[in-house]
Amino acid sequence: MKKMIVLVFGLIAFLSFSRSALASEGTFRMVPPVGGEGRCFASSVFVDGLYRVLVTCRDLRVAVDAEANKYVVWSEVLSSGKRRRLGEVMNGKLMANVDEKFDRLFVTVERDSYVSKPVGAEILSGTVEPIDFGSAVNARVTPTPTSYKAVTVVAETTTQPTRLVSVVTGLGKAILLGFVILLVIVGVMSYLARRKSL
Repeated sequence: MKKMIVLVFGLIAFLSFSRSALASEGTFRMVPPVGGEGRCFASSVFVDGLYRVLVTCRDLRVAVDAEANKYVVWSEVLSSGKRRRLGEVMNGKLMANVDEKFDRLFVTVERDSYVSKPVGAEILSGTVEPIDFGSAVNARVTPTPTSYKAVTVVAETTTQPTRLVSVVTGLGKAILLGFVILLVIVGVMSYLARRKSL
C-alpha cells in the first residue's frame, strides 16, 4: 500500500514538473560552405505523430555535371549520426514526413535520387533553430520628401500577451493535477472498500 502511494505521488510530481520538448520542431537554414552556391530554408512541425518538413531552395544550379544532377535532402541525428533520406528537391521544393526526431538537414548531389545512403557531395547543411514566436511587427512605409526616391520604414511592435498565456497554462496544470489527485483518492478508497469487504 505504501509503495502504491509513493508511486502515485512520484507520478504526480513527474507530470507536474515535466514539459514537452520537441527537438525537431523548428526551422533550418541550409547554407553552403564558404564560396558555395544556393540556399535552402526548411521548417519542421510535429503534427499527428509525424514531423511535417517543408523545404524551399534558391539559386541551385540546374545540373552540377552530366551525371550528378539530383538534389536529395537528408535528415541526421547528430548524437548518433543516423541519416535518413527525405526526398529529391523538385523545382526547388520538397515536402516530406518524418517519424523520428532529427537535429540537422543537409542536401547532397546524387546520380540517383533513390539512394539509401548519401554518396554524393554535401553542398548545403543546417541545424535546427527554435521557432521565433516573438513580437509582431507592423511596418508603415512613408516616402521621404527629397529629390531622390528614398523610403523610410517605421516599425511598430506589438507584444503578445505572454503573461496571460502563462497564467492560463498554470491554471490548466493546477486543474489537471487536482483531477489526477481526485482519481488517486477515489482509486485508493475503492481499493480499501474492496479489501474491507473480503
